[in-house]
Amino acid sequence: MSARELQRQLDCGVLWAPIAPFSYRSPLCDAVALSLSRGAVQFRAAQASACWSAITSMSCTDVADVAAGFRVSCPEILSGARPSGDLCRNPWECAEPERNTCPTLGLICEARCVARRGLHESCQVTADCVPGALCQHGCPPGVATCASPMGTCVMLVGEESSCGPAVAVCSAPFYCSDAGVCAVRRATGSCEESTRACSTGSSCRTLATGERACVPLKGPGDACQPSECLAALCGPDDSGGVCTQPPRIGDRCGYVLRELTVVRFLSCIEGWCDRPPGAPEGTCRARYRVGDPCVSGAECPTSPGIFCVLGVCQEVVCPE
Repeated sequence: MSARELQRQLDCGVLWAPIAPFSYRSPLCDAVALSLSRGAVQFRAAQASACWSAITSMSCTDVADVAAGFRVSCPEILSGARPSGDLCRNPWECAEPERNTCPTLGLICEARCVARRGLHESCQVTADCVPGALCQHGCPPGVATCASPMGTCVMLVGEESSCGPAVAVCSAPFYCSDAGVCAVRRATGSCEESTRACSTGSSCRTLATGERACVPLKGPGDACQPSECLAALCGPDDSGGVCTQPPRIGDRCGYVLRELTVVRFLSCIEGWCDRPPGAPEGTCRARYRVGDPCVSGAECPTSPGIFCVLGVCQEVVCPE
């Protein structure tokens, strides 16, 4: 199902083909096996066929909207067995998922199923909120500065709905216009009002006429001008030429400079960026194995529960 959802992202142009092989799988893939072995969830085989069909026919609007896409992906194929207050490792283990969730800590060590927060209540991550809401971080209305890491559960809304801080957040295919209304992002057309008006794969650029418009970004091998490439550089230093490939193992990564000015940050699409202290650029390296020395978690395997602890890539052992 995760692979099928990935294919729908490619079909709808939400995911760029060259990076698809390196995309993360659904969190269900790693979490379900552990939950099943602990008896914390049951797999509803009767729901699987319907869910498979739902993913296949998912609209591109839902594909672009991570929250809506996940709903269409049918998490109801899993039935949680842990009541509120009981120990859990991930949200799918909690019974009555519309009302309960498991804090993200549970993906590593056991936490407890807790009630989801309602609209306008405080939160840390979106999973804390009731379905259909998103955890929006930032200062409350009328407060200029704030240091609290807490956010607020606000409604996730669609086209022509009111939006803004502490009001609502537009779902992925839309952006919150200056008028406080969710509007459709676009690949082409004017972006005079806001650079947020451009969809994924496009950028707001100033044309020769002086107008600002959304222009589709280019892929490897395409002739380009600076900043026109989707996930790489236009030439060796983004000064012009041809779009390069995004960085893989052995390629350079980090801050790319041109005349002492940062023109782009290149992230490795596989491995991690080995950047010497104080240096702007580095090299993409393969991740270390469990037991190897490390400095940060980015250097360690991406398997759940593996972290860089005391300078070594190791699995966190949860307390009994």
